[in-house]
Amino acid sequence: VADGLEIRDSGAGGLGVFASRRIMPGERLAWVPSTAILHAGKVRDSDFGQQVLAALDGVRRDDDTGVVAIAPEELLWLYIIWGRREPQCPWFGYFQAFPAENPRAWLTEERALS
Repeated sequence: VADGLEIRDSGAGGLGVFASRRIMPGERLAWVPSTAILHAGKVRDSDFGQQVLAALDGVRRDDDTGVVAIAPEELLWLYIIWGRREPQCPWFGYFQAFPAENPRAWLTEERALS
């Protein structure tokens, strides 16, 4: 854990990140490398994303631009669905940590809303 931060029980049914010392404005506490961040742009540029776009070519096109039309979040969800079942997916281990029944279940759980 970064200097000045600690991870502990939040008291609200989960873990939280808390300051363990005074933190000055603008002070960098942690750094996350871009390789550890999954976003729709990264999925679009992946082999998976290119295969999806190729499969949609001629099926879904934006009327104004002529570009294959798929919302970034749709492409990301397709990747998550695929990646949860494919051990060769670089994010497979991470996706396995999602709830099996619904990866977004935490958004509607009562304790998460309080």
